[in-house]
Amino acid sequence: MIILPRTYATVPENPQLKKDDIKVCCLLKVGFTKKDIIELLDLSEDAMNKRMQRLKARMSIKKKWKKNELEQYISDF
Repeated sequence: MIILPRTYATVPENPQLKKDDIKVCCLLKVGFTKKDIIELLDLSEDAMNKRMQRLKARMSIKKKWKKNELEQYISDF
């Protein structure tokens, strides 16, 4: 998978993010839906939900994320 440097540069910088976290952030940033990402990365829906939970935890340990708030945050970043 190719991730454009400009897209990669717009993903929130966080040393706790893993390579797969950054990949999901980049895909969300360019407009992929969770369903698109599930198909592209060959994940189950449960695996994607778990990945999003872990991503939320790594983005902000103390923040309570509302539904779809993480996706909007990444999109707006």
